[in-house]
Amino acid sequence: PTPTPTALGESDDPDTDEPDDPSSIPFDPDDGARPEWVQSIPTIGNVSGNTSVIMTNIALAGFSLMILLVSAEILNQTIEENEHDIKKTARKYFGPVLAVGEGIGAGWHSLFGNRTGLATMLAAPFILLLTGLLYVIEEPGFGVNEQTLVLLAGILFTMAFLTYMYDGTQVLLARQLGANSVIRLFPAGIVLALICVLFTRMDGFQPGVIYGFIAAATLMAGSQLSRDDEGRVVFFPAMMILAICILAWLLVSPFRDIATDHPESAWAALPEAVAVGIFVGAVQGIFFQLIPMKFLDGHKVWMWSKLAWVTIAGITGFLFWHVMLNTNRSDFGAVQETVPATALIAMALCFIFTLSVYVFFRFRQAMVGSTA
Repeated sequence: PTPTPTALGESDDPDTDEPDDPSSIPFDPDDGARPEWVQSIPTIGNVSGNTSVIMTNIALAGFSLMILLVSAEILNQTIEENEHDIKKTARKYFGPVLAVGEGIGAGWHSLFGNRTGLATMLAAPFILLLTGLLYVIEEPGFGVNEQTLVLLAGILFTMAFLTYMYDGTQVLLARQLGANSVIRLFPAGIVLALICVLFTRMDGFQPGVIYGFIAAATLMAGSQLSRDDEGRVVFFPAMMILAICILAWLLVSPFRDIATDHPESAWAALPEAVAVGIFVGAVQGIFFQLIPMKFLDGHKVWMWSKLAWVTIAGITGFLFWHVMLNTNRSDFGAVQETVPATALIAMALCFIFTLSVYVFFRFRQAMVGSTA
């Protein structure tokens, strides 16, 4: 019998109860210019429409969002109550690291901040290229070959497109509301890219973790938006990106047909790589941005409208689970497989960390109060 595709290119024999090795991905390294990273995303026709599978993934997405929401609320409250002590503790234990970061930030600002000229013009392409090169390392077939070149081109286009569509739309909306806003480069995206690569390599996750933004919309000094306006300025661009991401996923199938019909052509493989890149980058980027921590966009949406946050976070979380983590499993045995289990473990560790920080500062306050 023909194997049935499962999450991330895994396969199960429909006539057996034992799943194949969940780490195996059917990929031919000699398959022309098509990267494994791209092939690992199933088309809409390869994702189960079974009600049980859909309900399983809705439940898993809801559970994931609940963990992230509770973690964010705990961390936000802890920061509000102990901001001075947290900064003091960070300086004490991470002073050298913070000093290096501040030095890099100061150097970056002196070179590119509020200036014009060749250096400023090259800043965005430099960050884009360096971040893209880091993400390409996630590709199992990484090397000097057509697959790597196609993947690099797809990721570069993805990050540039998503960044300027998402943050550029935020800037336009903010200006319409009377606030002066600009797009500023996000050099820390290079660090995030490195973390994503390390996580992907550790877990063997395909298509890999990508935080698809290299810049951020920033209000200029003296500009302000109301809490509701801040939420709207984030929500509507995020919904637009989500719509584009679903369209890109629908286009993966016809683009994949073109790529398989011309396996040796890098140009034929590029549209599939771009469509997959936009889908993966949008789903993961919006999913991470919507965590309602104070320094992320999700907090603005959450403070404006809980319903709006649940709507977009729910859709994004469902796509993340249903397309990338669990395409065919109709029971919670799916979480025993390597990639879904790692995703849940990472979320659980996030919750344990935030809870530990909260308990630590509560205990510290109690000790200070008893000695006062």
